[in-house]
Amino acid sequence: MMADGSVRAVLFDMEGTLVSFEWRLEEGEAELRRGYEALAFSPETFATESYSGMWNLALRTPDAPADEAALHLALDPVYDRYDLDALSRWQLRDGASETLEALGRAGLHVGLVSNIGRRALSAGIEDLGIRPWFDLVLSRDDVRFMKPDGDGLRRALDILEVEPAEALFVGDSRTDVAAARDAGVAVAIIAGGESTREALAAAPPDHYLASLSEITGLLGV
Repeated sequence: MMADGSVRAVLFDMEGTLVSFEWRLEEGEAELRRGYEALAFSPETFATESYSGMWNLALRTPDAPADEAALHLALDPVYDRYDLDALSRWQLRDGASETLEALGRAGLHVGLVSNIGRRALSAGIEDLGIRPWFDLVLSRDDVRFMKPDGDGLRRALDILEVEPAEALFVGDSRTDVAAARDAGVAVAIIAGGESTREALAAAPPDHYLASLSEITGLLGV
């Protein structure tokens, strides 16, 4: 349990955590692989990578056939299209609004760190009425590397002036666990999102919660 007042900031993933998971993974990742191949990356390079892993690996590939500007020009429209498609079906998960409000009223910093692009993310949090509870919102467009890299979490902590030991990241996937570990932040996974409990067995989170509403009890607020 963390109900000891040590947590000053709670950072959330978006899709699968605060809203239903709607990204068409298989279709989107197949199109992205074709996009990277069109930029002259080897097909084998991305054979087992997720949509976010592909991006991170492309940036880190020595002597890559395309620079960062070319990657954005060619692939941002693909990522954005699947984001906007998911946005059209998003529904708030049970307890999302109430949990965000409770954390904010308790004086905790509340942030959002998502692999969704700014256009869809901004529209989603406005349309769903949860924007007022966030002190900080970081999209894919605000960082260099996506989760499972901890880039976004580290940036959020820097902006909020919070140490890793004073934060909790709330997500729904193995990607979120990996990002939290990379940033040195404790992580809680909400059941019913992208990754099952079985899928998390090899790298379990610090906390596995049945619902968002359990977060306030975990933190004692």
